Amino acid sequence: MEQIVLDVLEGLTNKKRIAGQSPDFVLDNEFKAEITQIIKEVLRKLWKEKRIKLGRTINNNFIELLEKV
Repeated sequence: MEQIVLDVLEGLTNKKRIAGQSPDFVLDNEFKAEITQIIKEVLRKLWKEKRIKLGRTINNNFIELLEKV
């Protein structure tokens, strides 16, 4: 998990450096948005592979495993 966080931070920092933005540090809302996007992509992939089920309850969304881990 630590490596994933470091990779995301490095990627966001590199994007800023390439774009010539200064300062090139990552704001927490930028980091959270990037992590959220990655999670959504992974969940979509798992759903398409029928490894998880996604749905809604009255107050929230749910994720259910369809195979044993």
